[in-house]
Amino acid sequence: MAKPELHVQPGDLVHLTLENGDGMPHNVALPDYGVQTPQVSGHRDSRAVTFEIGEGITGEFPYFCTVMSHRQAGMEGRLIVDEEYGSG
Repeated sequence: MAKPELHVQPGDLVHLTLENGDGMPHNVALPDYGVQTPQVSGHRDSRAVTFEIGEGITGEFPYFCTVMSHRQAGMEGRLIVDEEYGSG
């Protein structure tokens, strides 16, 4: 299962949309930013969250599905905040 990396820069406003591709319940949580989508359960249902990356903040932050056992099954990834991203 893919563990996607999402790349952003400090100061970015991030709009993250979760679209359900299988009809099972899912959500996405980024605990370091205090955001979590409501759960989606219907095929093609979607939910979104918007949050801002603080200026001067860099690093790697986990995001994952909080539905029981989903993270352990590999439903996780990393939000990578890097000042160099997109500056090429």
